[in-house]
Amino acid sequence: MSLPRFGAAAVKPRRALHALLFIALCLVSIPVLAKAFVPDPWATPALRPPAARAWMPGGATARASSAAQSTAVAPRPRLTPTPESESKPAAGQWFWLDATKRENGVLFRSPAKLAPTREAPRITIMLHGMCDVPANECPSFAEATDSGWLVCPQASVGCNGGGATWNWKGRVQRIEDATSRALSGREVADHVPRTLIGFSLGALAALDVAQQGTGHYDSLILISGRVYPDARRLRARGVRRVLLAAGDFDGTSAHLRTESQRLERAGVEARFMSLGKVGHQFARDMTRWLTEALSWAEARPEPSGVKRKESLDQSAP
Repeated sequence: MSLPRFGAAAVKPRRALHALLFIALCLVSIPVLAKAFVPDPWATPALRPPAARAWMPGGATARASSAAQSTAVAPRPRLTPTPESESKPAAGQWFWLDATKRENGVLFRSPAKLAPTREAPRITIMLHGMCDVPANECPSFAEATDSGWLVCPQASVGCNGGGATWNWKGRVQRIEDATSRALSGREVADHVPRTLIGFSLGALAALDVAQQGTGHYDSLILISGRVYPDARRLRARGVRRVLLAAGDFDGTSAHLRTESQRLERAGVEARFMSLGKVGHQFARDMTRWLTEALSWAEARPEPSGVKRKESLDQSAP
């Protein structure tokens, strides 16, 4: 029995619609199925990220893969297990812990001198920028923090051009785990105040740690990163002072000035401090700049008889 003409005409567009729906469903299913069978590159640390040019502690320039960093720190310490006789490292000694399948690599340095007060040595955590390695940036922060521990975790995702970048999944926990791993067995109390510093993409990671982490971070320094600090969350986590910084020619400079003013209006002690006439990089004299920045951020006591030049840009009018 043949269908009437009007019925046959109605069947054709209906079949075409069904065909289009089937094709659309297939196109949507392909990436979903592909993701289920492809390992997530953000899930585990890169054990050996591509090499990057790096200045290694000790003065040598080396190819900075995980393996190279392990051998470039001279002399290479025996890290685990640490005998009691070696639990107190030499002053200003550098250490490197390789990444594992579940842990980020970390470069760190023991205190080089006694703190100006009788308090326990402060801990400074520095997070490097995108597609870099700690050995390129961490030494620039050593002299200004030589009275305490300097801990520089390495990001966990290798970049094609060299170095490593910060993952978005679980990076707060990974950074805090790397810090705990570095300080394990070093007789460092949990309540010791910590300063958190991040540069570029590391500034975004540092802000996440400050707002979501479990550590005691009372000072926060964010350098050259497009960050949006939450005043309420910072206060809830015990962050007392926030210093935002960028070079005069850095694209984030105006944004960070505005953010520092917004934090001030929200009741958080915040300042903007210029890195000088530079672009997306550190200050030309980073030790001098960082010493002044830490003096304000950590509320360090002024040396007796020395009047420090006021160069902090006051954010509030």
